[in-house]
Amino acid sequence: MQMVRSTFRSAIDSAIVRTTQAFPLGAVERRTGSQPIALRNVAATAMAHLKPGSRVLDFGAGTGHKSAVLSCLGFDCTAVDSMENAKPGETELVLSFANEFGVDFHTISGDVEDPLPFEKGSFDMVMIHHVLEHLHDSPRGWLVRLLELAKPGGVLFVTVPNAGNIRKRIALLIGRTNMPPFESYYWHPGRWTGHVREYVRGDLAKMSEYLALRTLELRGVDDLMSQKFRSDSPIRLNRWLRTMKFGYLFVTGIFPAWKDTWLLVAEKNEPWKPKTGEGRRAGAQGAAPLRGPATKA
Repeated sequence: MQMVRSTFRSAIDSAIVRTTQAFPLGAVERRTGSQPIALRNVAATAMAHLKPGSRVLDFGAGTGHKSAVLSCLGFDCTAVDSMENAKPGETELVLSFANEFGVDFHTISGDVEDPLPFEKGSFDMVMIHHVLEHLHDSPRGWLVRLLELAKPGGVLFVTVPNAGNIRKRIALLIGRTNMPPFESYYWHPGRWTGHVREYVRGDLAKMSEYLALRTLELRGVDDLMSQKFRSDSPIRLNRWLRTMKFGYLFVTGIFPAWKDTWLLVAEKNEPWKPKTGEGRRAGAQGAAPLRGPATKA
């Protein structure tokens, strides 16, 4: 078993190195949080739940790096994103990168009512990484539509920032905000594309229940930590950051609910019938129409 795990880790690390070396948008990569630790979490989780050759849909794929890593590991990957926040020339570079690694990348409108170019029941896994927190409307519409694309026995794989992570808890205790910096929000041009609603463990448990899924995994992980503890700083600062990283890992190892990200893997079983919200009190505003944007910032 230890040898198998070592082989998996070696394969994952090799895929991350290969795709990172070929990735054309390093600055975007740092901005979007597709760091090695997040890529490793995605790859290890996919390998734990899927057979080689399984079809994976990466919704709100952003740069497509996660899909490229999974493609290197033998999965049949399709990625979709509206690319509405891409700078001039970035979309073309992302599409070229995806093509290089055999990822079928589609750009979409971002309207939940527009058709998606896929047959229902055609994917073994639908994954949505750091997307739901950007939606201005309920995620219900997109989640139901995407799960329609999953096969019976297929899985939904979601990661979202933890609204109660240790950094945000400390920030509130000392009188600071747990929301994005006010200056970013205040000066943002047009519609806000940052985090709208972050999640705690109970939210994801309810999400799985409302979608009539069987929860396979629900745990805290460290997707964003490498953005906070980067190793390319001056030596003295780097030593301090290493100490902070050790402290962070020690504390969140004891209190995993304080980690920076929640990870949910849930299985779709037949007959599948997500809850509709019928019978809810009017004060709860019932079930909203299936509308909402499709992608993250």
